[in-house]
Amino acid sequence: MTGNDLIKKSKERNKIHVTRDHILTELTQFQIMEYYTGQPVMINFPFKSPFREDTKAGCKFIIQAGKLYFRDYSQEIMWDCFSVVMNKFNISFPEALERIHSDMGVGKFKPNTYKPIEEYPEEKLKYQIKAEGWDEESLEYWKQFGITEPTLKRFKVFNTKRVYKNGKFSSRSTRANPIYTYVLKSGNCKNYRPLAKAGNKWWGNTSKSDIFGYDLLPDEGEELIITSSLKDAMTAYELGHHNVIAPQSEISNFDIDLIDDLENRFKRITVIYDNDATGIAKMEECCMKYGWRYKIPPLKDISDTYKSLGKKATQNFLGEDTYQIEWELSNIPF
Repeated sequence: MTGNDLIKKSKERNKIHVTRDHILTELTQFQIMEYYTGQPVMINFPFKSPFREDTKAGCKFIIQAGKLYFRDYSQEIMWDCFSVVMNKFNISFPEALERIHSDMGVGKFKPNTYKPIEEYPEEKLKYQIKAEGWDEESLEYWKQFGITEPTLKRFKVFNTKRVYKNGKFSSRSTRANPIYTYVLKSGNCKNYRPLAKAGNKWWGNTSKSDIFGYDLLPDEGEELIITSSLKDAMTAYELGHHNVIAPQSEISNFDIDLIDDLENRFKRITVIYDNDATGIAKMEECCMKYGWRYKIPPLKDISDTYKSLGKKATQNFLGEDTYQIEWELSNIPF
């Protein structure tokens, strides 16, 4: 690699990427939601949908697990402020971040007038599901990621037919739009429609403290892998990496008690988030804060690598002893 290449690489690494955290240091969820829905945010107050023809007020803003959501009850929609932007403009999550930064960046928007989110009442949600056993048809989706029925059962993933919210019917699974439910030890759950439009794939009542796979970890081990999703964790598990967990999102601010627990139980911790600006930025933050290692997947993530490149390529990636170390670039003499 030439000196110019190193300089170029350094500049690329030092470029500020627009992340969710970056946006929320400039703006609140309330400001973003108001700007893109055109509605003042009044919690639990019904209003007509700004995204479709609506004859009656079937929507509300609610707060759940410290996040603000737009809920359209007749359409079974529950969007956070970023999902609102994604669905309004039919764009990806990274594109939504760029759009918000462009539309509402520093100096472009009036000061926040809303109270801190903790001062608003939360909607308490409890989900129940009716599930069926796994068969060849329902397993077909998971097979493309190398995930088998025993692993789905180990991680408490269910083939869901109906979802009930607070005792009332909420959603139904179909062949064209199936539902799978991840159930955690806390009793909270995350419902997943993999074939739905972006922004409509996930809903549930999980919180930051809910970590997939945590209760399955041994008392001690060599390496722990932290992934960006339970699907990635299950693919890694199938390939022999049994010490694996997945938080609710690509976070870098882990609870201090959790950090102490994991570092006392495992000799090495490796983070493997998505191969995009947000995922890489979060992995770098984990490296800088905690001294953990990270690896960038060849494609978007572990499961997509398996789907597109196959089992052997994914095994090689997970097994190779090559890691990104954030501080190495600081040693370049220029």
